[in-house]
Amino acid sequence: YAGLGVEVAPALGAYSLLSPAGRPLVGRGATDLTRWSCSGNVCTYDLRRQDGLHAGQHLIVSFVVANPADALLQGDSLNRWSLTLSSTGYGSTVQTLGAVEFSAVTNPGSFDFGGSVSVLGKLVGHCLQPEAFGPNVTHYMSVFFETEQTVGMAGYVIVRAPAGFDFGVPCVAADLQASYYDITAGAKTWPLPGIAGCAATPDTGASARSRAAIRVHGILHASRRYGFRIRVANPSQYAAAHHSEWRLETMTAEQRGVDGTYASVAFTPQLSGSTVLPRGASESWGMYALQAGVDANLPQPLVAISSLLPYTAAGQEATIKLFPLQVHEDVATTLRVTAPLSYVWKISGADFLFRAGAASADPALAVAGATADLPGGLPSEADHELTWPRSPYARGEQYGFIARIRVPDFTPARSANAFFVEFGYADRVWGTGLRHAAARIPAPAVRALTNASVAYSTSLRGKVNRFRFSVRTVTAVPARGGLLIRGPAGFSFPDACHPSRAVGVDGQAGASPLPVDSTCNFVIGSSGEAQIRLTAGDAGMPAALYAFEVAGTNPSVESENKEGESTACGWTQCWFFHSLQEMQLGLASQELDARASARGFAVRGPMVDARLARLDAAGLQATGRNDKPSQMNRLTFTFTLRAPMLERGVLAVRGPLGFVFEDDCLSGDGVVTDVYAFPTASAQLAKHGVWERDVPVHSCSGDGPVAEIEVGAGLRASTPYSFVLRVHANPQRTPAWNAWTLESPSEASVPFDGFALWTFTQAAVVGVSTASAPQGALPPTRTENLVNISFRPHTGLEASGRLLLTAPSGFSFAHGDGPCPALLEERDPVLAAVSAD
Repeated sequence: YAGLGVEVAPALGAYSLLSPAGRPLVGRGATDLTRWSCSGNVCTYDLRRQDGLHAGQHLIVSFVVANPADALLQGDSLNRWSLTLSSTGYGSTVQTLGAVEFSAVTNPGSFDFGGSVSVLGKLVGHCLQPEAFGPNVTHYMSVFFETEQTVGMAGYVIVRAPAGFDFGVPCVAADLQASYYDITAGAKTWPLPGIAGCAATPDTGASARSRAAIRVHGILHASRRYGFRIRVANPSQYAAAHHSEWRLETMTAEQRGVDGTYASVAFTPQLSGSTVLPRGASESWGMYALQAGVDANLPQPLVAISSLLPYTAAGQEATIKLFPLQVHEDVATTLRVTAPLSYVWKISGADFLFRAGAASADPALAVAGATADLPGGLPSEADHELTWPRSPYARGEQYGFIARIRVPDFTPARSANAFFVEFGYADRVWGTGLRHAAARIPAPAVRALTNASVAYSTSLRGKVNRFRFSVRTVTAVPARGGLLIRGPAGFSFPDACHPSRAVGVDGQAGASPLPVDSTCNFVIGSSGEAQIRLTAGDAGMPAALYAFEVAGTNPSVESENKEGESTACGWTQCWFFHSLQEMQLGLASQELDARASARGFAVRGPMVDARLARLDAAGLQATGRNDKPSQMNRLTFTFTLRAPMLERGVLAVRGPLGFVFEDDCLSGDGVVTDVYAFPTASAQLAKHGVWERDVPVHSCSGDGPVAEIEVGAGLRASTPYSFVLRVHANPQRTPAWNAWTLESPSEASVPFDGFALWTFTQAAVVGVSTASAPQGALPPTRTENLVNISFRPHTGLEASGRLLLTAPSGFSFAHGDGPCPALLEERDPVLAAVSAD
């Protein structure tokens, strides 16, 4: 900090905390502000002769400071304010009271005074774009931002709107469309880590609920881009302040600031490296009098793009037509057309068409359907924006243009995937002909494969492996076309492979299985690479997110996989995905979507041993073991390395599909390496290995069924170790492939057995009749049915225990309320029937 001066403190109700009865409060104007002097981060008040500060008095002063250049969290050990007192008093020797740090003073549940304040980091790449521009309209806004600092578990994202905007009750925040979160070779956009709730309140001095606090379950990570949408009601009147008063902040669970926007949230962020931007490009959005496609019979403009293959794949720009552009009344105004971020306009006099057919000497240079030339002619361009100066537009005329544009490598995910048209974007007042109309036009998806990923059950050399592949296609694959997956040399699969459905690979819900008439074959390419060829049957392959498993075998030779390589995927080992028009031609075929690459994995040598530790009932209870479905669990692992870990590295725990580890699986005793943390089980745990005391656990990152634990150097070879790891949630049922693996940087365990969940198995419900009840029938005229239910419990039920049976909505038990007649029969191993009431 740098002290710039001192001012009289403002009146705050929180001062009542600091004024005990009978002790006067001084400081607000009671001291001579001219006696303060500041140098660097120290401000000093000069007590003159006969001056004094008496016991029980409070000095309240407002300091004007320049914030530090770097962000500081409120709880950071470097973020401490202190006070030093020095005086001769009645003597002749200076007495100094050592530095005393400021401390928090609060009412329960409030945050009145803190020992320090946060120095906010900077949210960058922020963008806020509406679905509707008109007054008195409720709609959703798309919001994007990139963090500078990490926010711990259960933090907040704060959205502050200008006066008049209302987030409503209930406040509604939600994820964007799933495609915004696709995995690509570029930086990923992430959903908020579990939206736990949204509360809207009036901001300071506002009447409408213009402040939305979105609480999240998980961690907002540093240097990560997030996107979400939030519902808002527009005010009835436009104000110029709308362009400068949108703000975003992130806060901790204690509502301490972490990051914020230094200026108003931009309507459209600029591309990195851009130097020329039209007026208003870095401002927030503002309302318009009308919205095309909704108001005053203004038609919705349409966008037609000649090819949606990326420029880098096609080797040339695409042609885009925007038509029709209309106004509701004769108006002289400005015009701005904004493409989704990452599109780049390429405007030249020869290629830009804007004339009507009747006005053009050459019909080939005209815009089909246009009734008049577009006023303003050739626009100014800046990355993804085109602007025209103020020009006259006539009611009833249809305008349009054709231009060249570069399609990005992937469907935009740093802003809304939409084109925006604004008549009057430069106006800053509301009135006739001013801020006339706007439109939002959804853009089609870029033809590029996304969500390409390769997961595996084991990385052990020469071991049979269960590969889990996923990829999202944009273009439908015709019959005899297909998907080609290429992997590093040494991997092998059966010549006639048989993919099986893998639901929720790497947390991707809604994945589709491959069509039933598709076929799978394995071949070795000319360079020795592994090729899996998935050929479409007569029905083809619709555009979808596909996820499937294939059994194969790892190479017999170990390999590394380092990050930061100059490869397509950025790692040493890459897998490639292709969508082909004609599978028989292989890589010589036309590619329907731009190809994608995915990170591969290292092939490791064998670990001596790894397994789930066997503990008795007391040990399981002490460590927090809970094998019930969907419940949090704590599992004890034991392992022995073949070679020592001489450097800091990662231990990866890979569980069956359905297990979920938290994003931050370390906090809250997520990883416990000290066996003596469980006194009643320490002896049992010690038998499975005692962790080195000087080997720390630095972090734990969870992603679905995988937990990556970063540990320090020092784990020895041929020495058993044990640790307890928290699982955020068990699956709902015991996985079909119920095996775990443990990996170090150079070793992998043989897959070891998991455990059965405490749930029913072999459950089945069979009715004697499937006849429905007559429409509108009520008991007792409804059809009665005898239902046979079979099940196998995991845990025995003691006498006086109960079985709870819940039928689907619409069914009712024929006996009504009260005791029900039932026959409970044990079918094996001993057949016995008992009556139960």
